[in-house]
Amino acid sequence: MSQPVNGVCGARRGGWEDGPAIGRHRLACVLPAEHAEAHRDALGKSWTGRCAECGGEAEVRAVLARGERGLAEREVCVACRNDPGAGMCVQCHGWTAVPVLVRQVDPGSGPVRGLYACPPCAAALVDAVQLWVALFDHTANCPACRTEETGCATARQLRAAHRTARRRTDPEVSPGPGG
Repeated sequence: MSQPVNGVCGARRGGWEDGPAIGRHRLACVLPAEHAEAHRDALGKSWTGRCAECGGEAEVRAVLARGERGLAEREVCVACRNDPGAGMCVQCHGWTAVPVLVRQVDPGSGPVRGLYACPPCAAALVDAVQLWVALFDHTANCPACRTEETGCATARQLRAAHRTARRRTDPEVSPGPGG
């Protein structure tokens, strides 16, 4: 972080030194040195410097994600971005810590890539059996799911997506306990 000069904050986005020599990613914060709100550059773009997933401030970088108003930058730290259990949803383009495999793409040469979705989007993209397999894989490897009666938040998300997918394919299915 830059030192305040002339009472201006001067903070820069994480990774500003990694991009091209000229660009908006290099603009410093123009707000007063002791401001409480998010940083803002001369073009009016703002950033917090905190990870949207874990709230950490170490090595936060902007990644491109689709929001309610189209494509937007989302701040994610290196640890969350490199988490093998996290990824971007192919449907809503949001960041998810609970990706469900919805399709595999074979480019013809090179490795096969998987496309993933968050549980709510996966309920519309895959059948209930695939969601059940994802839930089974998760609960088999999650210590919280083995010790708690209700399971963890991830298991609850996957169960809800499974129920939604079952109702979509078989409207006669009753919602069952809890939903």
